Amino acid sequence: SGKTYTALELAYGITQDWTKIVGIDIGERNGLSLYADKGAFKVLKLPAPYTPEQLAEAVKYCESKGFEAIIIDSLTNMYSGDGGILEIVDSMNAKEMPWKKVAPRLKKCMSTILTANCHIFCTLRQKSDKVMEESENKKKAFVKKGMKDDFKPDSDYDFDLVLEMSRDHHAFAHKDRTRLLPDNQWFEIGEEQAKMIAKWTKDGINPNDEYLATISTYEIVKDTVATPEL
Repeated sequence: SGKTYTALELAYGITQDWTKIVGIDIGERNGLSLYADKGAFKVLKLPAPYTPEQLAEAVKYCESKGFEAIIIDSLTNMYSGDGGILEIVDSMNAKEMPWKKVAPRLKKCMSTILTANCHIFCTLRQKSDKVMEESENKKKAFVKKGMKDDFKPDSDYDFDLVLEMSRDHHAFAHKDRTRLLPDNQWFEIGEEQAKMIAKWTKDGINPNDEYLATISTYEIVKDTVATPEL
């Protein structure tokens, strides 16, 4: 569906310098590395377990190296991947009140992402949204009700721009604080839109504020390998 490709296009459109872009690969495949021919961006590959603390440290590390744009691909794997939030919760006894202990860890990680002094792009997967319904014969069953992000509920509130990518590589803006993109319709997105967003980040908000984008998609992408020195 092109979420990683689109994140790279937007990051380059904003920075105009591939060497100022770094991707944090989280998962079981080298998704970002597949686009190495686009430019000289860096890739930091995180090994499992994908804990929120590991991702937060990776973001801090990339920020300390002076990168202007960080792509987190995919944020979903920190939530529902190997050693992520859901597995941490499942490993705990119900009497321990796992969500009460784990939620602050997720909140701290997201705070690190949201307060980073650079442009941050997060990709998310989507999954089937199922609800329990009762049929005419009084039997209950899960019924598919569309799609939803494979991440914590109401995550849209964390970001300035939320895009959903279709299988034909078009975008739909579910949230757009820039007010630059087409409203309530699918559209093509790339470097041209990124340049407009770049101008908005410089002219429309305080330079010390961060610009954040999240791209949701149906496509499953997983990556992972050892962490290199950037």
